[in-house]
Amino acid sequence: KVGEKNLGFLKYLSETKYGIITQCVLKKTVIKAMRDRNPDTLYFNLALKVNSKNGGVNNEVSQESDVIRTWMRRGVMFMGIDVNHPGNVGIKSDTNKKTADLEPSVIGVVANCGKSMSDYRMQCRLQSSRQEQLDGVVFKEIILWFLEKYEKNNGILPEHLIVYRDGVSESQFKMVINNEVKVFHKAFKQLKENYNPKLTVIVVTKRHNTKFFKTDISARTPVQQQNIPPGTVVDTAIVSPFLYDFYLCGHQGLLGTSRLSHYIVLLDDNKFDADSIQMLTFALCFTYQKCSRSVSLPSPVYHAHHVATRGKELREKGDKNVEFKEIEGKLKILENISNSMFWACVLLVLFMVLKLDAICHSMTMKVLWVCCYDDLLRLVVSVIFNDASSRYLLKETERSIVAVLFTEGMGCAAAIHCHWLGVSVAIIANYYYDEEQWNVMFVAELWFHRLVVVTELVIL
Repeated sequence: KVGEKNLGFLKYLSETKYGIITQCVLKKTVIKAMRDRNPDTLYFNLALKVNSKNGGVNNEVSQESDVIRTWMRRGVMFMGIDVNHPGNVGIKSDTNKKTADLEPSVIGVVANCGKSMSDYRMQCRLQSSRQEQLDGVVFKEIILWFLEKYEKNNGILPEHLIVYRDGVSESQFKMVINNEVKVFHKAFKQLKENYNPKLTVIVVTKRHNTKFFKTDISARTPVQQQNIPPGTVVDTAIVSPFLYDFYLCGHQGLLGTSRLSHYIVLLDDNKFDADSIQMLTFALCFTYQKCSRSVSLPSPVYHAHHVATRGKELREKGDKNVEFKEIEGKLKILENISNSMFWACVLLVLFMVLKLDAICHSMTMKVLWVCCYDDLLRLVVSVIFNDASSRYLLKETERSIVAVLFTEGMGCAAAIHCHWLGVSVAIIANYYYDEEQWNVMFVAELWFHRLVVVTELVIL
């Protein structure tokens, strides 16, 4: 049984060894959704996660204001940076050493280098333990990777680069200006001699003790309306007299007192006025792809935080006795994960519109998700979404999948993809016309099939 305790190891194998994107759902969650009268929330959240993991775009900001039209367009790249540091427990990389080396810190970087302003790609690297300053060589490699991907997907290099840097204290502001900004310019020059985009660097932090309250709260005011409303900006009176900073509330606080994020603009070659940078930052709080509401931080920062955290989890689940360079190589996100597919966006919209049954919905998502062949994908879609579907068509689909499996000469991972897809369609065929809609036995068979495929992955 693949339980919660094995989730991290499963993620480690699938992402670092086989290049398979995963979305795990507990059996109890699926059964609960079957019994729930209104399971749409679960479907919606699953769709958001799976779609974003496959490179789809769930939401974008409406370009009605001049600021949004000016800055959220082709030619502008947003980047988020975060560093995840290890705990206090050290590990030994060499058993013969008398002292133990601490676990490395993990750099997480994202940038919208896809074809959409909200299509973020990720990179994950290791560096020296507890070092907040980004390693110059590693960071330059990451910057070049994002710029090359942006040019490949958009046909041009970005003219403006807006960077949100998380995890930096006030004492490290000079370090960012003197070291990390220089790495950007070195990368620009290495890419093209005359390439020099305008750069803005903004430090983001929520680790502060400043809290804000409404002054007109009455006893009859609902709890959810007692917090500072989203979009509130404080840029006078209590801000620093020496820095270009402001406080911004990006989300609606549902529990407790909202803590506004603190933004410090360290470099601004783009010459933003205060209102423009604040409005743009607030707009980015609405583009977080795993949530239908605004969040407390701009989406580049949120995504970078998750990437750094995932890198740490992958590091912890791997072999801690291997050499540092080997670990770093495994944590370089595989190409087919960094450049995820786009087709899931449209298909998952169809799921939400059709409001398929719980297990049919979940199973269909998995079937389409693992299918990376266009012709086969269209065939499965036409079968599943056609009201006149028959057991015969499902069986023909299964035969087509088997034919692809044996005639295309695919690699091991792709073969497992097709095998998984073929058996999944066969299971759907067996239960497609049952009077009892997707009963518990159906769930049990699906989960047994999932376990078999995972076992094959582990053996290989």
